[in-house]
Amino acid sequence: MARSKHGIAELLSDFPGGEYVARWEKAQELMERAKVDGILLARAENIAYYTGWRKFLDISSVYFMLPRKGKPTLVAPHNQKRIIEVVSPIEDVRYFGPSSLGFNDLTHTGLKVLRELGFTDKVVGLESNPQVVDQTVWDSWTKGHLRRKKVVDELIWRQRLVKSILELRYVRRVCDITCKAYTKALAEVREGMTEREFTRILYRTMVEEGAFDSPLLGFAHVAASPKYGMHDVRATDYKFQKKDTFLLDAGATYRGYWCDMTRVTCIGQPSKRQRELFDVSLEAELEGLDMLRPGVKISEVCKKVKSVIEKHGMVKNMGVYSGTDWYGHSLGLEVHERPDLVPSRPDSDVVLEPGMVFAIEPAICDDPIIRSELGEYKPGGAGYFFVEDNILVTEYGPENLTPIPRELNVV
Repeated sequence: MARSKHGIAELLSDFPGGEYVARWEKAQELMERAKVDGILLARAENIAYYTGWRKFLDISSVYFMLPRKGKPTLVAPHNQKRIIEVVSPIEDVRYFGPSSLGFNDLTHTGLKVLRELGFTDKVVGLESNPQVVDQTVWDSWTKGHLRRKKVVDELIWRQRLVKSILELRYVRRVCDITCKAYTKALAEVREGMTEREFTRILYRTMVEEGAFDSPLLGFAHVAASPKYGMHDVRATDYKFQKKDTFLLDAGATYRGYWCDMTRVTCIGQPSKRQRELFDVSLEAELEGLDMLRPGVKISEVCKKVKSVIEKHGMVKNMGVYSGTDWYGHSLGLEVHERPDLVPSRPDSDVVLEPGMVFAIEPAICDDPIIRSELGEYKPGGAGYFFVEDNILVTEYGPENLTPIPRELNVV
């Protein structure tokens, strides 16, 4: 791997080269089992995982080609050359660009590599959603020149699902950053404060604690009473009022890795109904969290969570709504990764292993809110309630990576 004499590699690189080599070798093992001769990837998170290059803006794409035997090749825009040289251990990089600078275009460059690797006649694994910038070029490669294609999402997710020791270092770091931001922001909540004022404290603390990335990423879903039925909604200039509850569902990123956690605040004392809904959602989370142990199937985790909600009679058409049997998700380079904690999906057969990280978040809301979601939107209802933590599956059981108080925050 080319290394800068000025130490820039240590500043820009997320992992040492050996980490990526180990990932290629693991992918090749999985390709052998799946009877795939090579993989062609373009999705930004997969490129980051296998190459070390992380997309800055949606103006360029990098393409990763790995044969079942041999070393990988990267096809990349010429303006990324110096960055790739210091962040990626891949030796065979083909750059495309304008002919005036002596480069071939993307179509010509990519097809040349595909032919050299023999991909045009072999079984090639592709992502179902590559999210490329140059869709026309991508289609010309995959539809016009790859005769034997196979979707390999499952292969990739199974590898990314179990985090390495170095990945877990970043996951722990981003969870610590987010917890500190929550602690600071929630301590300053008051009646009359706007959602944006609150969110500004949250974001500022994330940056101060080390969440600065390229680009600066992060999210904050802040939903007070006028927005109970709205999911993933931005903060506004709405001022918190007495009897409001509001959901803070947010997370920072650190070196590409995400945190995703939720806490609930009530402005003034909660009503009996609000307290009841919150308590059941918390109980469901804690029971589900305790199930995140090696050898347990995702379906078993979901069954336990659902049993808590049903035990309290909080199911559809009984005045409250327990969600859509969606109780959480994995996370890492993406805030929502597979598998989801959903009993009805094929991923429900996934068996938990040490090194997996999940965000568990069984949600409960009352009937006016779900009616608003499914029909005409009307403000109202007692609130939307769930507590979300990020949990590492270890050989000894679940480890909570977001260990700040879960109790209803009353101010």
